[in-house]
Amino acid sequence: MRASESGSTPDPARTQGISDERTADTTCAPCDQTGTLLEIAGKPLWFIVLFFIPGVNFIALLLVAIGVANAFGKSTGFGLGLAFLGPIFYPLLAFGDATCQGNAAPGARTAIA
Repeated sequence: MRASESGSTPDPARTQGISDERTADTTCAPCDQTGTLLEIAGKPLWFIVLFFIPGVNFIALLLVAIGVANAFGKSTGFGLGLAFLGPIFYPLLAFGDATCQGNAAPGARTAIA
């Protein structure tokens, strides 16, 4: 039975042409959200273990935040802003004009038009 037959509305992510298997509802589970963030940052999935080790989790947070910033074409300073002032910098990243340019290699710079 299709969504139109059941009276419910279709999934907005599917109607907007998002072809990736991950949709907005995958960010509801904290483990999946962390896995998605690590994927964007270009870090391996075993980095989740580092978040449970005191002291090491701070370094892992810095590396992931810088990786996310680099994936969106932002500088290392913006990545530090993501780590230290996340409630300010993540909305700047989400609602700004930055687009994900893929998992850039560490230290690689990408041009923003």
